[in-house]
Amino acid sequence: MDRDSKTVRSPYSDEKKVKSPSRGNAATYIVGFVLALIIVFTLFDPAKERLGLPTFAAILLYWAMILIFFLIGIVLHSVGKLVMSLLSGYRVLVFTAGPLCFVRERGKFVRKELPTVFSFGQCIMAPPRADTPEQAKYFWCYFGGAFFEIVCAALCGLAVVISGDPVVRWILSAGAFTFVILSMTFLIPSKKGVPNEGEYLRILSKDPQARVIDNHILVISGLEADGVKTGDMPDELFAGADVNGVVPYCSMASLKASYLMMRGEYEQAHEMLEELLKNPAVEAHSALRTKVRSSLACCLMMLGREPQRVEELLDEMTIRRVKAVSEYSAAELRCLYMQALISKKDPAGAEMIFVQATGMKNKILCLTDYEEEMALMQKLRAEANK
Repeated sequence: MDRDSKTVRSPYSDEKKVKSPSRGNAATYIVGFVLALIIVFTLFDPAKERLGLPTFAAILLYWAMILIFFLIGIVLHSVGKLVMSLLSGYRVLVFTAGPLCFVRERGKFVRKELPTVFSFGQCIMAPPRADTPEQAKYFWCYFGGAFFEIVCAALCGLAVVISGDPVVRWILSAGAFTFVILSMTFLIPSKKGVPNEGEYLRILSKDPQARVIDNHILVISGLEADGVKTGDMPDELFAGADVNGVVPYCSMASLKASYLMMRGEYEQAHEMLEELLKNPAVEAHSALRTKVRSSLACCLMMLGREPQRVEELLDEMTIRRVKAVSEYSAAELRCLYMQALISKKDPAGAEMIFVQATGMKNKILCLTDYEEEMALMQKLRAEANK
């Protein structure tokens, strides 16, 4: 495939699937060790005797406290990312705490109604644009959340050590253990599913060019929040896309394919997406895999090609993930619409999805993304009705 002359080759382009399982194993061992400590603490701490609880009831109560601290920790993570990113010059795009969700929409914040299961805590930030690695401030955006959890774990641990009340020690030990587990979950690099913050920090610390690309990805999100359509954004923001690279290179390639689709350049977008689908980094990244498969299916439908290939792309795994987030994502609704048209050969069902999508304006996180996706769905609808 002939790629854009602005394409930058990632130094990790030839990196294969996760070659070193040691990081994942280390995370498993550490989390297992901490869980073992929790169980031991639960069984032998004298607080359960002071509370007059049998062992089984004490264990249940302790795990209930862990669940409460877990939910607190998720919100704390979002707050930490918010505070530390703001101090680094970022601006807020989305902040969620339980059912409360505030989204920047064309210069002002609006409240969105989202399912609580969507995210107990989420924070999406946009940095100032950086065109050189030295300008890209990335560290606290990815480390800030875990930093707050580590601080709270240390404070809880200190209170456990100095408190003379065994019940207080018993409760705060649950907080300390939970915050430690959460911080490790975010910081120990993981490539499976969706790369975590530790994996991003690993890549960005090694690869200066990746810092610029990661910065531009977040800047693009900020421009969308301000009402700028993907197809109207400057070409140079999408430089550095590499269909064979790791995250964030392949993420930028996916965005560039969307940019081409919004400009009606389906053939070029199709070529990029076919190459992306061969990339092990995309296969390992569940959200990116879903997006690439859905976009490729859309390109094929717009080009009037290979309905059987579209059915293969909209496989069971893709549709299952799409359904899980279709209540607040226009792109996922478009995917279900395509499945109804092609795989199910169900025009009536497709029309119901289209009508559902037209009424979801206030539930979608990004209004500009919603408008662009609705425009694509209208084109698909027109093609299907010919």
